[in-house]
Amino acid sequence: MASDNVMAQHFLECSKCERNAEFFCRTCRKDLCEQCKEAHQGEKFCASHEIVVIQDKLQSGILEETCRNHKDQTYSLCCQQCQLPVCAECTKDAQHKKHSFVNLENAYYLLKEKHVSRISRINEILPSCQSLQQDVRADLSTRKGEIAEILSHMKSRAEKLKVVIDSVVDDMSSSLADIWKKQESELRDQDHDVTECISNLKTVVDGFKRSANKPAEFLFYHLEHPPSKAIDVPNLKEIPLPMLSKGNNINFTKDDVIKYIGNVETRKATDERKSRDIGQVSYEAPSLNLMESAEKVKSVRVIGINDCYHIVRTPAGKFWIRDEILNLTDIDGSLLHEVGDVLDDWDICSLTREGGLMFIDSKGVICKYSLENGKKKALISIKEPWKPCSIFSSCYSGDILIGMTKNPQTPGKDLNELNAKVVRFNQSGKEIEVILYDVTGQPLYNYPRYVIENHNGDVVVSDYTQNAVIVVDHRKKPRFRYTGPQSTSDFWPRGIAVDALMNILICDYKKESVHLIDKDGQFLRMLLTVKNKIDEPSCLTCVPADHLLWVGCRDSKRIVAFRYLEAPTK
Repeated sequence: MASDNVMAQHFLECSKCERNAEFFCRTCRKDLCEQCKEAHQGEKFCASHEIVVIQDKLQSGILEETCRNHKDQTYSLCCQQCQLPVCAECTKDAQHKKHSFVNLENAYYLLKEKHVSRISRINEILPSCQSLQQDVRADLSTRKGEIAEILSHMKSRAEKLKVVIDSVVDDMSSSLADIWKKQESELRDQDHDVTECISNLKTVVDGFKRSANKPAEFLFYHLEHPPSKAIDVPNLKEIPLPMLSKGNNINFTKDDVIKYIGNVETRKATDERKSRDIGQVSYEAPSLNLMESAEKVKSVRVIGINDCYHIVRTPAGKFWIRDEILNLTDIDGSLLHEVGDVLDDWDICSLTREGGLMFIDSKGVICKYSLENGKKKALISIKEPWKPCSIFSSCYSGDILIGMTKNPQTPGKDLNELNAKVVRFNQSGKEIEVILYDVTGQPLYNYPRYVIENHNGDVVVSDYTQNAVIVVDHRKKPRFRYTGPQSTSDFWPRGIAVDALMNILICDYKKESVHLIDKDGQFLRMLLTVKNKIDEPSCLTCVPADHLLWVGCRDSKRIVAFRYLEAPTK
């Protein structure tokens, strides 16, 4: 009724006279009164025009568009042969002779419907295209510097090789100097001996010649040099000349040098660029601020556990806790369920997108677990010589990240040997990608004890044998290594988590605190101070629903909740 009143107050004039328009011709796009409508229908070329009540025009939302060829006309028809909009005057043109026409608005809606699914698909993929654009532009801005960094590493290796070669040459030069000093003395002694021998022999020969035909003098000579006196060539030992050993290769080539300083390898551009999951592309961090200090909200003594290596909170507000086994507890710490057949490592469980449990069993098989029937279902089997040591299931794509090691790891082991990696699988258990090396070809990991994925697609790994948290982006490109605010050896990273702002939280077992860094590796603060310090924090999880940080403590057998984010004040 209200709309009728409005229309009554703001009536439209007839396009042919000044009376109130009650009808609308959709074909020629004219407002008509009752009398003009009847006259319009009686015209020869207008008998088939579609005329509706004026309310249908006002409610359609269709805008009038002026004909490009006839400025005093508006488009009202669609030529079926030309598939072009036409006005009433256009239908009289020679190019449309014997053509058929339909109502423009009807043609519009019919064709528009055919485009709906296509536009919907474009809206779906557009964020991924924009993500790829960001990656390409990021490559454009950083690639030159990254190539320069590779060259710098090669030059550094070459310089180290040169230093080693120079050192070896210096050592050999010193050894040769010592050899010459010793052999010079020996050769001079031999020269003295043979010179003295020659002199004596010449004396004998000269005396013999001088006493020729002189019997008396010859008798004196005979007494001095009796024929029975031995004469011989001096017995001198050969002084060997030092020799340069053959070595591995006396004809060095570029390939020999490349073995030491590395080669520049360019992979063929056959792999498609990996875009982030649509949820990660469209992720927007909520409006939250860091509180001045973390506030302890709750402390729960968990019944029946001896340790706490890893915690995961379920959507129902319960916790899976890694002890010697996996324990499901409620918010008050009461034991609800146990899973005993688990791998002897720390970060061995995660939640699927649906909130179900995924874990690594004692044989190193990745399994899904059903609380309803208490049975596990094998999903991924890891082939020898690799074995899994950590797991994370993405809440966006459902992909599964698995940290793996090959041999028993110990601090100080040769980091140039490939002993660890992170592998991404899809939900069906198919391997998608492997994260192995940094830009210089060195292994990224030594023991990926904990692994998670940030909201921006970054893969975050806590490697306790390197005392570092290592972050690569969604394309496996290394972003940064965090080794503590001052890069000291006192940093002992353990459990890791990410919050709604994409900050990274790291348990420091040595300092018994939690480091808070941003998504780019910049240190923000220590969350746990003397005021709210807890004993032996080893693992943690952030809860999106209330933005609480839950920290698991080992010997105290507690999980403690902290609040450190708050909504901005209005």
